[in-house]
Formats: sequence, structure tokens, C-alpha cells
Amino acid sequence: MCLTQLCFDCQRHELYTHQYRAMFVEHCRTIETEVLRFAKEAKRGKQAKASELSIPSSEPEFKPSPDDEPDALYHPVVCEICNTKVALIDGDEVYHFFNVIPSPV
Repeated sequence: MCLTQLCFDCQRHELYTHQYRAMFVEHCRTIETEVLRFAKEAKRGKQAKASELSIPSSEPEFKPSPDDEPDALYHPVVCEICNTKVALIDGDEVYHFFNVIPSPV
């Protein structure tokens, strides 16, 4: 893990507090050859949701917002310095960061 600053102005996600979005970045490289699409989640019963909450995730992952388009396409974004996947970029050229450490302003 490196501590390279990737953006100077970002916004924290309202639902997924480990995610941030930004439009202007540096030290990032988009992998244009990979295309990601997220399927809509199936509705589950209350028991399934309760069991999900009891298992802590060791690593945060990207989750699209409920208001995202169901057929939206994303490209992975990596840090130019250490080659770690740090974000996804959508069709509107908005970077959605995850697995990053926020710094105070």
C-alpha cells in the first residue's frame, strides 16, 4: 500500500461511508480494456439480511448506489505508483474511490 494522494477535492458517499467520488484526479490510470457491469441485487428475506450484517467484511468493496443506472458500465482505475485498484470510473467520467485513506483538509 502506498500513500500517494489521488485527488484533492472529493465527496463522501452518503450510504457507503468508505467510498468517495471525484471528477479530477492525479496519479491514476484507467484500464480501458476492462469493462465492469453490476447486476441488480435480488430481494432477500429478513433472515438473509441479518446474517449478512453479522459477517464483517475484511475489505470494503464497491457497491453502486440505488439511483445508479442498472446497465451502467465502469472501468477499473489503478494507482500509477503502486498499481493497486483504487476506483472505478463511470460513463460520466466520475471516479468512485474505495480502499483509500481519507486525509483531513
